[in-house]
Amino acid sequence: MQDLRSFLKELEEKAPNLFFRVEKPVSPVFEVAGIARRLAEESRYPAIYCKQVNGFSMPLVANVAIGSDTQRIALGGGASRDELLAKLGHLIKPRLVKNGPVQEIVKLGADVDLGELPIVTHAEKDAGPYITIGLAVVKDPDTGVPNWGIYRIMGKGERSRLGIYFTGGGALGIGHIYRKMEARNQAMEIAIVIGNHPCITMTTAFAGRLEDDEMDFAGALLGEPVRLVKCKTVDLEVPADSEIVLEGRVIPHLREPEAPFGEFTGYYGPERANPVIELTAITRRADAIYEDLTPLGYYILGAPGGGGPLAGAWMYKELKRIIPQVIEVYAYPWAGPMVVKLRKDFEGLGQQAGLVALSLRHVPRMVIIVDEDVNIRNPYEVLWALATRTRGDQEFSFIQNCLTNPLHPCSHSLGDTQEAGAVVTKVIIDATKPLGIPFPERCDVPREYWVGLDLESLKKAGPKS
Repeated sequence: MQDLRSFLKELEEKAPNLFFRVEKPVSPVFEVAGIARRLAEESRYPAIYCKQVNGFSMPLVANVAIGSDTQRIALGGGASRDELLAKLGHLIKPRLVKNGPVQEIVKLGADVDLGELPIVTHAEKDAGPYITIGLAVVKDPDTGVPNWGIYRIMGKGERSRLGIYFTGGGALGIGHIYRKMEARNQAMEIAIVIGNHPCITMTTAFAGRLEDDEMDFAGALLGEPVRLVKCKTVDLEVPADSEIVLEGRVIPHLREPEAPFGEFTGYYGPERANPVIELTAITRRADAIYEDLTPLGYYILGAPGGGGPLAGAWMYKELKRIIPQVIEVYAYPWAGPMVVKLRKDFEGLGQQAGLVALSLRHVPRMVIIVDEDVNIRNPYEVLWALATRTRGDQEFSFIQNCLTNPLHPCSHSLGDTQEAGAVVTKVIIDATKPLGIPFPERCDVPREYWVGLDLESLKKAGPKS
């Protein structure tokens, strides 16, 4: 099946440790986020299913999006990078169908009412409730290719108006298309899809090429075409088996205050003047489930790896295509460093790999290159490599005025480093050992004495020798 509810059923049955059911009625204002916060204190990150939400007729589920645990990734579409890459080699185009569950209830025009949705307020100083895991789709007016992405969308306390922030200052993806439409004095049609199978969510969370249709990738992960239906009021197609769809238009040349908002960086994004969506329709299942994602720093969309498992696999594939010596790529959360493990065949390869890695996405502001013997998913090992294999005046390269995500607290404007903006100095750190000169050998306990050691068995008394 291609829907959220079938995945939730499978998750609860096969991985109950990753499913947390709340029977008590909860408020969407802080209480849902508070449950997630408490679980995170115990290093637990399950999907949170709230059967009853005060004041609303539909249930709510939070934090279903694929996590870093391999169990949830396996259920959601692929247990490893190599499996994901294998699937991505066989794209499957979506299939248009006449109708689907997501249009069982249709409300148009004056009947549109966002107040029927339990949109969640997360952080203490958030400007209002936010849709955090709505998959937004628009079309390029020149190519007709759909472009999907996940953006923060603010409820304004009105029946049919929302604010939207295009991550990265609108330099890429949907922002690129919106600027095209503004130049023509035309509204940009948009649909926001809420409540999706994680395979579909994963594909919208990574930055591919503008000519790619993310639903082709979703089909590859699902192993079958994504079923699409035409929207009722805009010229867009959306997954037929989703829970809720908001249809509307992003108005050209209109900006209104949006934010503050507690972001994935762990900081509040400041108030900005951002575009406005005017809704024309809401369609949904008769028994729809509202989906949310806790956006704060302790909950990260997708497994760390450049925006999710799919993005991590795509970045690895692209980097290895250019530099075959690349072994693994990993990006830490909170817009943290990207770490690249490679087999260093000659000097300068580390810096070259860093330059290529920075060009793949605009979000990372630091790339660290390490040798084959470093576990790049262990931050202590990465710090150890930094501490013992770099010289401050040799292996650090700084590239000024690079495009970044303006949500990063260190980003600034081009003309004034004290003014907020979307550029930053990016850093490449080559933490690989030098070639051709003696370098100390790494010390360790013989592997046969600890790899696979059954600690529980040590607690049991054995026969006397």
